Amino acid sequence: AQVEQELSRLEHSQELIEELKARQAELGREAESLAAALSQARQAAAARLGEQVARELADLGMPAARFVVAVEGPPEPTYHHVTARGWDRVEFLFSPNPGEPVKPLAKIVSGGEMSRIMLALKAILARVDNVPSLVFDEVDTGISGRAAQAVGEKLARIAGDRQVLCVTHLPQVAAMADRHFHIEKATAEGRTTTHCRVLGDDGRAEEIARMIGGAELTQHTMAAARDLLRAAEEWKTAQRGQAASV
Repeated sequence: AQVEQELSRLEHSQELIEELKARQAELGREAESLAAALSQARQAAAARLGEQVARELADLGMPAARFVVAVEGPPEPTYHHVTARGWDRVEFLFSPNPGEPVKPLAKIVSGGEMSRIMLALKAILARVDNVPSLVFDEVDTGISGRAAQAVGEKLARIAGDRQVLCVTHLPQVAAMADRHFHIEKATAEGRTTTHCRVLGDDGRAEEIARMIGGAELTQHTMAAARDLLRAAEEWKTAQRGQAASV
């Protein structure tokens, strides 16, 4: 029976080949249609995302930054170009300064710029991204003042939907946290250990005061630290009120 089945397959191989070619062409046309629709959706989303990231970066101290999402398909697209992700090649392009053309993000971005770009993207995608925890290390590199405040506010907004861990040395960012950990290293008997402890209200104020004025605590730096913490709590309370009303 197996021999007869194999013989029949060989005798009718040409018909089988033609059937398979027809099926391949049918599926190819379907794949091309889906890939074209996906490409159009990507291009529309890319334009919106680029504009939104640029606005977020302006808030984060990069007002002249340009962010472009380039979506490129094959010159003559056919189903042979289709993969599980369609037929597009997507690349992020970036220009941090006015007068400079956009270039591939992966080749020109600095560490501080990348942190803020990631923060901008996460602020935009926070409600659709399924990543439960985000870690930002030195996201405040190269910024201060109002930009630092904006970074803290954006981190707090993202933290409304997921866990955010942030390593920072800026008082404006630290004051926006819901919980503040103090991490320090100590060396004893030739070994280095790392200690982490949760700070209470007084500990938070003291640590933020050190960020403001250095190692020596004064009544002025302590007052400034408490003002930052009070303002941060008022901002978060207002945000919770807005979210509840919506």
